[in-house]
Formats: sequence, C-alpha cells, structure tokens
Amino acid sequence: ESLAMAAVDYYEVVFVDDADVYYRTAGVKGRTLKISVPEGNYNNSGDFKAVIFAGTYNEKTLLAVGTISHVNGTESTEISSSTTSVTFTLEALEAEIFNNEASAFQVTLTGYKTLDAGSAGNANHHEITIGGRPYPYFTIPAATEDITAELTITGLPAEDLIFANADPIVNNANVINPANGQVSVGLDIDGSSSITNGDFVTSIKDTLSIEINTTLAPSDGWAAISFDIPVIAIHADAHGDQWHIRSGLNYALDGGKSTGSAILLKVGDGQEITIDSVGL
Repeated sequence: ESLAMAAVDYYEVVFVDDADVYYRTAGVKGRTLKISVPEGNYNNSGDFKAVIFAGTYNEKTLLAVGTISHVNGTESTEISSSTTSVTFTLEALEAEIFNNEASAFQVTLTGYKTLDAGSAGNANHHEITIGGRPYPYFTIPAATEDITAELTITGLPAEDLIFANADPIVNNANVINPANGQVSVGLDIDGSSSITNGDFVTSIKDTLSIEINTTLAPSDGWAAISFDIPVIAIHADAHGDQWHIRSGLNYALDGGKSTGSAILLKVGDGQEITIDSVGL
C-alpha cells in the first residue's frame, strides 16, 4: 500500500446529486481542491454519490480510490450549507502476484489450480530466478483452449463507483521461444459479460475472470501477460478523466514486491531455466 500511495501525485473528485447532476474537480498533490455541491447524504447507497480517484498525473494510473469519511472533521457523509471541509479516506488498489495461495492471480483450470502447498492436488505456484531475484510464475498447458484463471483486485469500493468505458488492453509477450506463437488472453471485467459487447459503462468487480488460449503455442515456452483497463469515476456523464487500472506501472515483473505487475506463465512442461535479465 505504501508503494502505491507514494506514487500518487494527482487526484480527481466526482459528486453526483439526486437529480443526476455531476460535479467534478481535480488537481495535483499538495493542492487543496475546492468545489460546491448541493446538500445531501453522499453515502453512495442512494442517489447521492461521491468518490475520489488518486494516481499518477501523466499516465492516469489509478492507484487508490476513496469515499467520504468525515465532514467538518466529524465522521459523517452528510453535506449541508454549513459544510466547509470534506475528508475522503483512500484505499490502495492492490493485485499482488505471489508464488503462493495469497496471489491475486489464480489459475482455476482443473489440474492446474493454484492451491496451498499443503493441499491435495497441483500446487501451481513456483519461482524462477531473473536477474538474481526470485519471481513467481504459474504453469499452464500448451495447445489448450479455455484455460481459466482469475485476478482479484483489492481496495475497490463496495459501491459501484468505478466504470469501464473502453475495451481492456491485454498485453502478451513471449519471453522465451518466440516461435511458439502467441498466447491469447481474454478478460471479463464485470463478472457476467465481456466489455467488448459494446456496453462501455460497466461496473468493475473485484474479481476478473480470465480465459487463456494456448492453441497457437503448441510447444513449451514462457509468456508474460499484463492488463490495462480504462475506467472512469461513477459514470461517463461525469465527463471526467479517463484512468487506467493496470497490472503494473511499466508492465515489468515484480517478484511479488509491488501492487501487481506482469504475470509470468510457463506454457507446457518445459525444462526449468534461469533467466539472466528481465528484458520486458
């Protein structure tokens, strides 16, 4: 969480009242944001909503999301004519990749499930040395359709305050044996239907369904995948910034040390190797 918050240098605040009118302000770190909004209880359970996005100014990488916790220094979400200050409490978004059952990425295909090392079945969590450091990786079968997996993002608000407004971008990279062909990946961001159905205002859920296809990679190899999900605060009608939920600031392998990054996959049952440099 501290790594994510340390990178924050930009904030956007969006309110919506009971008449579906949107109010927005934004600014860089260190600036006091000022805005006038109608009276109401902005607890996000009714018509009145409020949210703050925090992240990087240049890339608009969303690192944390917050809701109102205090009004005029007192725990409340009720804004009145006497309100002079509102405090938002931020929760860092995390999708950390580990070589154990705590990993945000989990293979759910039978026979390749990411289980606790002490559990029965295939304990699909491993480490490989890259540049002298250990990095987590997961095994998946070659020449196979519909390999299922999940990516869980913690820190998302319980209320529907984050919406996708464009196709997610899935980045694939063959790390070794590029002649193996492409490992294709599909991402279901809302738990029911793909964002590619044309409905670009879809609530983001905390667990994303992933389907991996290795039919174009019939031989053994290694691949890295990462995600970029364009999102907006509350609704497109807010006309706010387009942010991005990314699985890594630079799509680099993270060794389970940061708030998510590229996911390293071993395709097939190839020989264990040591990669001397990251090169991604």
